[in-house]
Amino acid sequence: MLHPVALCLIRAQRASVHKEKNKKEESVVINLLQKKLSPNEISLLSKGLSFAPSCRFNFFQFQIDLERFIRKLHIQTFFHGREFNDPLIVSPKSSWVPPTSFDPTINVFKKTVLKEVK
Repeated sequence: MLHPVALCLIRAQRASVHKEKNKKEESVVINLLQKKLSPNEISLLSKGLSFAPSCRFNFFQFQIDLERFIRKLHIQTFFHGREFNDPLIVSPKSSWVPPTSFDPTINVFKKTVLKEVK
């Protein structure tokens, strides 16, 4: 179900307001529903209907995260269905990676994700 703000029919008008020597642009959001809008919702709606948020994409960090995820997938498929009788509850961190040829579909997944992101 859509958020009530998305269902809200709004009309935004830009009006120039002069305060002292600085010019400020003030937005007017008209709420046509019974729901009271929060200040954050009004602020977002006042940016206009063509507003699109942007963020910076760190490809290097993405590759690191993808490698960690792929390693976890390899480990889970490698040990799937095996029982362990190891009494150690706490063990040091490991950097061991199972053989990558164990499940080739994971490698295909990794290549596809990298191809789609680039």
